[in-house]
Amino acid sequence: MVYFEGDLIFLTFIFTVITSLVFLGGFSSRSMFSIVGGLRAATQLLGYEIPLVFSLLYPAIPAGSFSLTRIVEWQQNSIWTIWAQPIGFGVLITCMLAELELTPFDAPEAETEIVAGWSTEFSGARLALIRLGKNLELLLVSSLISALYLGGPEQFWILPPVIVSLMKMFIVFFLMIFLRIIFARFRIDQILVGMWKYLIPLAITQFLMIKIIWGL
Repeated sequence: MVYFEGDLIFLTFIFTVITSLVFLGGFSSRSMFSIVGGLRAATQLLGYEIPLVFSLLYPAIPAGSFSLTRIVEWQQNSIWTIWAQPIGFGVLITCMLAELELTPFDAPEAETEIVAGWSTEFSGARLALIRLGKNLELLLVSSLISALYLGGPEQFWILPPVIVSLMKMFIVFFLMIFLRIIFARFRIDQILVGMWKYLIPLAITQFLMIKIIWGL
């Protein structure tokens, strides 16, 4: 079977491009609300980009591959990554909430402060596509986290792998929605301070734990 060894690298690039396009979309609309929302999105990126890259690449270290397929196969032959790297799982969930601009990291779209943020001037079909894209991105993120940390699709009792994969994906989906509900919005300065003061040290700690456990 042929594998693409650059899965994680490509996905990391895509997530960065999405935020860059959000900034450009808000800045090009020439609305003060959109510009502020775009600047907040770009500023927020500076906080979560480093721990996001770390947490995406952690599962590749014990698997010895950047291929999602090989990472899933390694988990099925060993243990789920979440048991070996719980800190990485928490860091990834937090960073993905920021990437998706979900509460408490929805400062770029704060309705009570800047109307609809960077998407204020979008309407009609364009706004519909933006909202559809964000919903699809949420499903993509849930599926990605499931594959990286929850073992991906596998046979479980009499359930086929596709059903198991969907169950895991929706577990991650509802976890992110639950976190969105229970937290209030952070200010953009609180987001940056929290990311650099807490999340990045946690990401480095998880990396050191991987080196100790796997002897790499």
